[in-house]
Amino acid sequence: MNQKEIDVYEVITDDRAEHDIKRFVRKKRFLSLPLQVKEVIESCEKGNFSGDNILTYDEPTRIEVYKLRLPNPDANAGKSNGYRVVYAIAIERKLVTILTIYYKKEIAALPESEIRGMLNAFIAKYLPEQSETDDENTAE
Repeated sequence: MNQKEIDVYEVITDDRAEHDIKRFVRKKRFLSLPLQVKEVIESCEKGNFSGDNILTYDEPTRIEVYKLRLPNPDANAGKSNGYRVVYAIAIERKLVTILTIYYKKEIAALPESEIRGMLNAFIAKYLPEQSETDDENTAE
């Protein structure tokens, strides 16, 4: 019997996202958030990406950025007033990083410039060869 190969992605939680999780647990008492993020990570490891694609870079490596809406059971709120998890996927590298997590009641929406800044930091930290190519392209 031939089994279909399953894509396995490495998932990294960025420092900013780690800080976000700790802050929500400590200050807001949103104790279910770590479990919800763990479920998102497990899903991403299997290549199951959900949420809205909010940004895509195509060269030299395809990177897609998603925003996932999660409910907040600790505040008895549904998805519309829950968390937003922003994560980036380097498709060819099979690498995912959780960039940030924010609470909809605190921040209505992250500006695209802030998301691009987080994405550029992700590229510089985890895909340095792409960062060098981007620098060469902007110098021309």
